[in-house]
Amino acid sequence: MQPRMVLWYYVVDHRTLTRHVWIIMQLRYFVYNTVHYTVIAVPEYSIPVTTKFQQW
Repeated sequence: MQPRMVLWYYVVDHRTLTRHVWIIMQLRYFVYNTVHYTVIAVPEYSIPVTTKFQQW
């Protein structure tokens, strides 16, 4: 295998990995915001949900 090909594969994989990490971070942020606003909107669920997230 030529070094240029190895480098090219590394660059492509690195970009794909970065994109996956970015998508995962966006999804986690979205889920966190949804849960957060749901907890604010529904006060009776706020205490158990908050304690469960703190245990994580």
